[in-house]
Amino acid sequence: MIRREWLLGVGLLSGGLGVALGAGAQPAAADSAIGAVAAVKPDAFGAPPSANEQTLVIGAGVVENEKIRTDADGTANLIFADRSTLTVGKGSEVTLDKFVYDPGTKSGGMVLNLSQGALRFVGGQLSKDGNVTVKTPTATMTIRGGIGLFFTTPDGGSIGLLFYGNALTDTKTGQEINRPGFMFRFPPGGGAPEIVKITDAELSELLKQFNTQAGVGGKLSDQDIALIDEQIRDGRIQELIGLLRNQVNDLSDKNNPALDALRQALTHGVVGNPGSSGS
Repeated sequence: MIRREWLLGVGLLSGGLGVALGAGAQPAAADSAIGAVAAVKPDAFGAPPSANEQTLVIGAGVVENEKIRTDADGTANLIFADRSTLTVGKGSEVTLDKFVYDPGTKSGGMVLNLSQGALRFVGGQLSKDGNVTVKTPTATMTIRGGIGLFFTTPDGGSIGLLFYGNALTDTKTGQEINRPGFMFRFPPGGGAPEIVKITDAELSELLKQFNTQAGVGGKLSDQDIALIDEQIRDGRIQELIGLLRNQVNDLSDKNNPALDALRQALTHGVVGNPGSSGS
């Protein structure tokens, strides 16, 4: 079974990530944090509203309307209270527009705004009901279940890919993708998207926005995990990191199609025949 070596790999799709273990992690206050930084590869930064930008470190809390920015080689992984996880790709800017979650009713909503670059979203409780929205400069999409990859393109357009899961919907036209491996391609300036099946070559190029090298990365020893535990003093942040561990362990204990796809992506940089597993 896959356990700790995948702690920051499978659960967050973070192949190739280095891990920042700086001792100066400053989590946000428990009453304002909506999630936590679970893994980073420098250079990655966070700018809360009305505050200066700071380098992201493991255990730091993130807040609503915080802008996450990465340089050309930077990536960042975040986890939220509903078990959603977010990877911000290289050279990207993502604003955490909204996160509301009631653990009692398992209801709420989440809005992510990708102004440039790439993000990878792994759905938690909120996405089961389609209450997750991803915005780009040319589109607004919702994702229900599973995993979505979102990109802005050099020509000013954008892409939304259903990597695994139930549905990806363009809110403007109502068009819906239900088959993993298919994507919306939005033209520059907006307008109705084209729905196309992604090729292995295209997917390999897109995944380069997240991975710095081929192969499974982000391995942590028990000693490193213990060090992270010592750094995280805020009880809520500790709980969020614990949720990540449980999420990965749950996935490891079952025959999950998503895991097979992730292993291929992390090991080879491509996923074979991505459109073949219709929902």
